[in-house]
Amino acid sequence: MELINKIKMKIKKSTFEYELSKNNIIEADYEYYSEDGDYFHPAHAEIEITMLTLNGDNVTDELESFIPMLEDKIIETL
Repeated sequence: MELINKIKMKIKKSTFEYELSKNNIIEADYEYYSEDGDYFHPAHAEIEITMLTLNGDNVTDELESFIPMLEDKIIETL
C-alpha cells in the first residue's frame, strides 16, 4: 500500500502481548490502518508490526519469522 493511501486511513497504534512460554512474553508494537469502504471500494484494514520486544529487549530482527503469525493473532482480537 502506498504512503499516500495510509495518510487517508484511520490509524491506531497499540501493543499486543503474546505468550511465547510461561516467562517469555513477546510485546508487539503495531499500527492498525483501516479505511471505510463505499459502493465502489471495499473496506480495507492492514496491520504493520513496528517492533517486537522480549523481556525488555528489541528482538524484531531475531523473531522476524513470527511477524505473519502475530499479525493474524492481532487481527483475530480486533
